[in-house]
Amino acid sequence: MITALVSSLLAFIGTNIDDIIILMLFFSVSASEYDRMKVVLGQYSGLGLLFVFSLLVSAGLAVFFSSYVWILGFVPFVLGIKAWVCRNDEEEEGKEGEISFLNVMAVTVSNGADNVGIYIPLFSSYSKAEILTAAVVFILMTGLLCFGSYKLVSIPVLKKKIARYRKVLVPVVFTALGLFIISDGILF
Repeated sequence: MITALVSSLLAFIGTNIDDIIILMLFFSVSASEYDRMKVVLGQYSGLGLLFVFSLLVSAGLAVFFSSYVWILGFVPFVLGIKAWVCRNDEEEEGKEGEISFLNVMAVTVSNGADNVGIYIPLFSSYSKAEILTAAVVFILMTGLLCFGSYKLVSIPVLKKKIARYRKVLVPVVFTALGLFIISDGILF
């Protein structure tokens, strides 16, 4: 059981460390407690979908054509282009906007090809008790990931920098993420 706990923890950290930046960007534009809740719920939902999907595939209950994962790259790519086109629509530099739960979930899922690639073989080797252990670890770590990202963006120096550069950061990060996922799928 300790092995499952440690391997689940390492799998989560290894596959979700990049989400800190994306979550910080989402939290930086959250204007209310309600928006922050949508970020957290979107992250939980996206990671939950990746977990369940990986579990089903590892159990042999679903067929997954990994050669089509790259199509998910269009989600952050389109969100990045939309952010680039709409970045001048804000009236002032630091204005906060409304967060879409579905956007957070979609970016989380589209950024999850590495998650699926790690989780499927891991879950294939797990017993039912170990899968339950992994689920608990993932739930707790997702909360910690969201909390840590929110706290990081709350640091005044980081908050000022993100507010100053987010009109460029959001489109660049999302577009680059989308292009990476698309090119990784096409080239490899």
